[in-house]
Amino acid sequence: MLIALGGGVLLLLTVLILEPIGTDLAEGVVEWVLPSGAAGAVIVAGWLVESKQHVVENMAPVLTMLFTPLFAAMLTVAASTYAVSGVAGAFDRELLGVFDALMVVVLGLVLYAMSAREPSRPAGLMDRVQLLAVASALVLDVMVLGAMVARIGDLGFTPNRVAALGLNLVLLVNLAGTAWLSMRFLTGRIAFHRLERWQTSYLPVFALWAATVVAVLPPLFVFT
Repeated sequence: MLIALGGGVLLLLTVLILEPIGTDLAEGVVEWVLPSGAAGAVIVAGWLVESKQHVVENMAPVLTMLFTPLFAAMLTVAASTYAVSGVAGAFDRELLGVFDALMVVVLGLVLYAMSAREPSRPAGLMDRVQLLAVASALVLDVMVLGAMVARIGDLGFTPNRVAALGLNLVLLVNLAGTAWLSMRFLTGRIAFHRLERWQTSYLPVFALWAATVVAVLPPLFVFT
């Protein structure tokens, strides 16, 4: 069930991101990836039940190994395609919301992967794949911020734009810090607990911005 839900989120985000580039790409994802992914999920689930029954008690490492490479591939393709095609300059409101959701999913995936990882284990392939996902998400976040600043310059400030802009800035700092510390961890300059400490110490920043959106923006924009 968890594999199916994760695959559904990945497929939905992929279709929404690829749609502005070309409807043929989005249709191809639905026509080919959906049946292939469903069949693959059944095979993986069957293999886990038969051969790895002990992992059922702790699915976090399994889900991390499954979805981190998939999201890394999707983010890399999206970042490269938007950067080359120039479509990033035409982000509309709905697509900006999709990218906000994608950044939050990436953050959740990073936290989930960290919770599933043994801190004493040395850096490995999955850590490199996670760095690729974070770096690609960072590139996309910069594009989104550029589009937001352009929209604000053209149309002015609104509560929604301020809330979205602040969220993306908060995510940008988090992703940049995660990428920097991940590179240092992969090169053996720091221990893994520095990454964990960065994420746990940064979580209150999200709570602070959420409180700001709820308590400060309404009176600032004279809500009734």
